[in-house]
Amino acid sequence: MSSKGQNAIRLVAVKYAKALSGAVKSEAQWLEVKKNAREFIAILEESSELRKFLRAKNFSAKVKAEVMMDVAVKQGFGESFKNFLKLVCEHGRAGELKEIFSALNREIARKDGQTPALLITAAKISDGEKNKILAALKKSVQGELIVTEKIDPEILGGFSVQTDHITVDASARTQLKKLLQSVKEGTGYDDSSV
Repeated sequence: MSSKGQNAIRLVAVKYAKALSGAVKSEAQWLEVKKNAREFIAILEESSELRKFLRAKNFSAKVKAEVMMDVAVKQGFGESFKNFLKLVCEHGRAGELKEIFSALNREIARKDGQTPALLITAAKISDGEKNKILAALKKSVQGELIVTEKIDPEILGGFSVQTDHITVDASARTQLKKLLQSVKEGTGYDDSSV
């Protein structure tokens, strides 16, 4: 899928996550939604058959909603959560449930005063290097920083760090792309950001 397609799905996922978050009116209801979300994510991660079914084009939105209601009832999910699953499926977004719940996890963290961040490096970095990067990031975010680390050799070197609102891409791959683009355009290359 193209990066535009992935961005569109991400935006839709954030809208659905914020809609559920906004619909929850009490602390008890919020605790129930958080619990149900964790359980549902575990089910999605464990069942490749369910993921395939939700993404399948040959089942209608109505059939997917019915199956999700069966799952929700069997799991004992609360009414708010069941209604949310049904709404997502009926609107033809069942195939995006994984992304929606990823966005919901970020929304839960935000409401709990946390800022999730993804730190991507080409190889494992020292704690000192990681702490320098995160100290700079902490100046720009609110709440406790919850960091997930990922090693991606394709970035070649450097790092990339992402939150919902900030992306810092200091990867060698990005620097090389900028250099190539400037050579193609004949504009020269400004290496002051390297």
